[in-house]
Amino acid sequence: MRLRKKSSTNVPPSGFQKELQRLQLVLLVSLTVILLLGIGASVYVYRLIYTSLSQVQEIVAQKSALSAAIIDFNRYEEVEKKWNDKYMTNAVVAGRNPFIDAPITVPFVETATTTISTSTDTVVQVEERG
Repeated sequence: MRLRKKSSTNVPPSGFQKELQRLQLVLLVSLTVILLLGIGASVYVYRLIYTSLSQVQEIVAQKSALSAAIIDFNRYEEVEKKWNDKYMTNAVVAGRNPFIDAPITVPFVETATTTISTSTDTVVQVEERG
């Protein structure tokens, strides 16, 4: 028994079909971009982990290969003395320093005193700065 009848009117209009094709193309391009980003991120994480592990292996190998080095302190002191002799410079003072030799001055502020008399013979002095 057939529940649905086949209809031949399932063909969408031409404008709708063009829009549908454009949307399918946009979907395909966006999925491709997402896939490429996922692959790039996977490669980045793989390289990061791989280089970290190889650096740890190098550190372990160097720690196992460490040995005690003998330091010749006589030669060290000799080289240090020659270095100091070569690069020891005496500072030459170029004349006088105007900042040290200058006298200390206080800014001049002019003051004037005015006397005011009132009827009760009280004297009031007012200072004016200018």
